[in-house]
Amino acid sequence: MNIKTHTIKEDLINTILSSNSLQMDWNLIKDDFNSIYPNFFSSILIKDIKLSNKEEQLLILETLHFNTNTIAKVLGILPESVYTSRYRLNKRLNTNNTH
Repeated sequence: MNIKTHTIKEDLINTILSSNSLQMDWNLIKDDFNSIYPNFFSSILIKDIKLSNKEEQLLILETLHFNTNTIAKVLGILPESVYTSRYRLNKRLNTNNTH
């Protein structure tokens, strides 16, 4: 990871941690995330998997290595809900789609 990407990642993490979950601009966060991981969401779209906004948010936080309690706080949900959402999302992402 180059210095610019590392700085963007640190700034992104700090923005997420310092923001009120209800006031967070997830579009800006996703833009910054995409500048760090440019093919992340496009690789999921290629698999013809459509993600909800909450699923995208969970993936962003997971990829940035936030722990379960922090994810719960950022998303405004219980830690148990993070476990359930993570399980369901992983199941969807790891399922081979056959048409």
